[in-house]
Amino acid sequence: MSPAMTKKAQAVLALLAASAVGVDAHTHANTTVTDSLPRRCDANPAGPLVPDPRDWTCRAPIDHLPRAAALAVRNPWTHPPHCASSSLHDRYASLYCAFTKDDFQGAGGLVAFTSAKVAAEAHRSLEDRDPRWLRFPSRDAPLSSLSGSSSNKPRYALVDVGAKGLGLVAQEPIKKGDVLAREGPVMLKMVERPKEMDKGEAQAAQERAFLQLAKAEQLEILDLARNAGGHPIDDIVRTNSFEVKFQGVAHFALFKDISRINHACKPNAVTRWSQTKLQMEVIAYHDIKAGEEITISYAPMHLLSDDRRDMIISSWGFECKCPVCTDEGEMYLSDMHRRQLDRIMEELAMPEVRTPALVSELVSEMEDMIDDEALDSQRGDLYGVVSRVWSEVGDYAKALRYAERGMGLHEYYRGIDDSSTWQAKRFVDFLKMKIGGRI
Repeated sequence: MSPAMTKKAQAVLALLAASAVGVDAHTHANTTVTDSLPRRCDANPAGPLVPDPRDWTCRAPIDHLPRAAALAVRNPWTHPPHCASSSLHDRYASLYCAFTKDDFQGAGGLVAFTSAKVAAEAHRSLEDRDPRWLRFPSRDAPLSSLSGSSSNKPRYALVDVGAKGLGLVAQEPIKKGDVLAREGPVMLKMVERPKEMDKGEAQAAQERAFLQLAKAEQLEILDLARNAGGHPIDDIVRTNSFEVKFQGVAHFALFKDISRINHACKPNAVTRWSQTKLQMEVIAYHDIKAGEEITISYAPMHLLSDDRRDMIISSWGFECKCPVCTDEGEMYLSDMHRRQLDRIMEELAMPEVRTPALVSELVSEMEDMIDDEALDSQRGDLYGVVSRVWSEVGDYAKALRYAERGMGLHEYYRGIDDSSTWQAKRFVDFLKMKIGGRI
């Protein structure tokens, strides 16, 4: 964090703290939920052998929705929530609260701006990993896939990368497919807030919960880039977050390190979210050299250059200067390949071209375009289309082959608990039953 940015972050933090004091003076502007429910403890056979006295106070039961707000006072959340009310009839379903957990995954705090219902249902995701276990690597995860390599040397460093400001740079060679970062969010914010929510109350709740994080974490967050203006927390979340699923509901997720990764239209890394683990992983898309900046694509990788440019400027406020965008010849060739890929997808949807010979020809051309544009992370979606085309042609063996390959790519690039992976698996199961004569 640069001295200038530190001063700016500290100034914003002082304003937020003063604002929170003002909220405390007006109790009608914010609601703190209290808990008067009996508690019960779940069996935890995977937990540490030596009990921790902190565990003796167990979470409140979830028997029906009105208990949702009271649930979140202690376990798994470590502070009473700050809530904004709604005039809707189903008050607890729409209650919007800011929840804080001090010890999330042993790596710092977590603030979640979400509904009481989502927070109540999230207790297993938040409690399934005791921070005391994190001193030991998992049996099936190589040390190099954690925060450091087998020599405990960090895999990346946050450094000045010139015109783009700060970014992550590889500290050692990283092979394609390696997990080079794994991180839980420091903030989660529901994308669609409940209707008829008082905006002032919601922002006050956010500020008070944010100030419950450790001061070092507050400064790290406030030092992140801003673009849209308005309330600093809202602006930082909009500018630096990833859209993920939390309890099946769309949320923005903010990360202290991963949110620092800069954009490239042909990146060397991709991200993979697990809503089961509540972790984002960064995977090397290509081999990465020591000293090379780690990049991801902020925009969908299949978009044409004009569409990418418009999306990046409107959403993040900068104009991409990566090699694809600054070399007119490469940009023209890249757009030509992507248009050809769009044409292939359109033709595959036409009933008149669905003969084995024409489908094989189009699929072969599609594979060439994917390779030319390094769109391997999109290949799972395209294989899903191809598998359904072969199924409609009547060649279920080829349909199954592409469906299984697509499912494997979804597992790799999006995770085993992503909805696209489950949809692909259902189609694989359908094809197996079809081939086996069971349907």
